Amino acid sequence: MRFSGHETFAIREGWLYKGLSSLDQYPNFFEEPFPADQLGVGTNMAKSIRHWLVATGLAEYRDQVAKSRSKRITVSEFGKMVLKEDPYFNNFGTWCFIHLNLVNSQDATASWAWFFGSCADTVFDRNNGLEQFRRWSLNSTAKHPSATTLQKDLNCLLASYAQRPPTDNTDPEEAMDCPLWELGLLNYYRGSASFRTNRSPKKISAEAIGYALAVAAGQTEQGSGGREMTFEEAATIKGGPGRAFLMGPSALYDAVSRAMSENSKSGLKIGSLVGQRVLKYGNQSPLEWVDGYYKRIGRNHAK
Repeated sequence: MRFSGHETFAIREGWLYKGLSSLDQYPNFFEEPFPADQLGVGTNMAKSIRHWLVATGLAEYRDQVAKSRSKRITVSEFGKMVLKEDPYFNNFGTWCFIHLNLVNSQDATASWAWFFGSCADTVFDRNNGLEQFRRWSLNSTAKHPSATTLQKDLNCLLASYAQRPPTDNTDPEEAMDCPLWELGLLNYYRGSASFRTNRSPKKISAEAIGYALAVAAGQTEQGSGGREMTFEEAATIKGGPGRAFLMGPSALYDAVSRAMSENSKSGLKIGSLVGQRVLKYGNQSPLEWVDGYYKRIGRNHAK
C-alpha cells in the first residue's frame, strides 16, 4: 500500500494508451533516460503514467521479489488483452476492469483502500474526509504519513472520481477530466463544497461483476467455496462488486438482475440458500471473465 507514486496526478485521457503501447513496443521503455520526451509529457507525469500502469494491473513488475521491485516492469496478461481488444481505451467495460484493479491493487494509492474499503459516509466534505482518512491510516498502516501527504493522496482520489473537486489553487491543467468519472461513483456539489457517493444500482456488465467476485474471493476466505456468495457477502466483501461500485445488497441485486437480462449466458445466476438470495458466479478466473466480455462485445459489433 502506497501514499505516493502518482505525483499528485489522476489518470488523464490517453495516458494509459501512450504508456502501455510504448511499453509493449519497447520493453525497457521506462528505464530509458528520457521516457517523458517520448510520451510528450513532463517528467513527473511520466512517473505518474508508469505508476498508474502498475496500479491498474496493465503492467507488472518483472521481478516479483519485493526488494527488487524498482523500475523493471512489463505488460501484464490483462494489459495484453486490453492492447488487443481495446487499445485506445474507448470501452466503458475496460474502465470497469481498470477500476476494479485499482480497488484491489497494493500499488494504488492508499486512499483507494480507505475509500472503497472503510468509508461508510454518503456525504462528506474535504476536511472531514481527510480526518477519516487520517484515522484510518493510523489504525491500518505501519507507515504514518504527514498531513500534506494524506491530503495529496485524497485529492488524487477525488480528482479521479468526482466532478472537478476544488483545490486551493485551481490550475486548468489539474482540472482535466479523468475517464473514471464515467463510472458515476462520486458527485461534487460546489454550493455546499461537499461530496456525495452514488449508492444506486450501477449499469455494469455481468462480466465486471463476475470479475470482481473472482478477484475478491481469491483474496479472502469469505464466500461459499469461491463459487457463490449471499448478496450480503457480495456487497461487503473487500474488493468485491458492492464495495467497489458503492452498492449495498439491494442495489447490487438490481445491478446483477439488469446485467443478467442483458447477457443471459454470462455465467451469473441468482439462487437461494436458507431463505437468503445467493449470487452464483461459477469458477472462471478473473482473466476468463475479461476474455468473455471482449468476445461478447466483439460478437455484438460483428452483427
